[in-house]
Amino acid sequence: SFVSDSTYEVKSRLHALNILRLLILDAPLSKDTKVFIGDTIIAGLIGYDDSDWAIRNSSTMVFAAAMLRVIDADKNAAKLSKIDLNKKQGNAVTARELFRSYPPLGPFLAAILRQGLVSLNEESSHCPSRTIHPSLFPALLLLARLQPAEMTIDEEGEAEILVPFLKLLLGCLQHWHRKVRCMAGRALARFCSGDNSLSPDSSREVLLSSCMIILQENTFATHATASWNKC
Repeated sequence: SFVSDSTYEVKSRLHALNILRLLILDAPLSKDTKVFIGDTIIAGLIGYDDSDWAIRNSSTMVFAAAMLRVIDADKNAAKLSKIDLNKKQGNAVTARELFRSYPPLGPFLAAILRQGLVSLNEESSHCPSRTIHPSLFPALLLLARLQPAEMTIDEEGEAEILVPFLKLLLGCLQHWHRKVRCMAGRALARFCSGDNSLSPDSSREVLLSSCMIILQENTFATHATASWNKC
């Protein structure tokens, strides 16, 4: 049967996302589709905020397929804590490689983090009345699976790429939702350039000091129990 005008846009977008996912997962086409990975990630993240469940579901699968291509497939969430930081991980890419291969992706991810921090300015202290930006967690997940900056900071231009994200990730550490704070912490660890760093802003000492300040401010805040312990 013909698709009605009222559902044509949704149906078309849904089929496009499903076809895009199959193309990205097709191994023989991997070299040809590699240049579209950045746009695929952006398309998937945009779909997280759609009002239609089918679009959100397909966008999730598109994002997952793109993650398999740009990040080592074995680096799933369960193994993040077991990764050896002294060993380069399979297909794991550096921030420099990712954002230079796909220039629109860096500003887009930064914009998502900024939008996700809007909830920090809400006056309400009740978690049920708050909402999390739909694309915030997957964006943090992507950043948390990059090659550790400590292993790659000597690459040209690496430090300049990391610095703009540091303030945003530190802001996410103050988010009212515990899961967002946990993933932001994992992402921030990836952006830490170590002790003997050429980039002072991303050195271990500076980042640890910033984290301690955030912890102290939120521990002694009057809303700490409601915002940090019950969400």
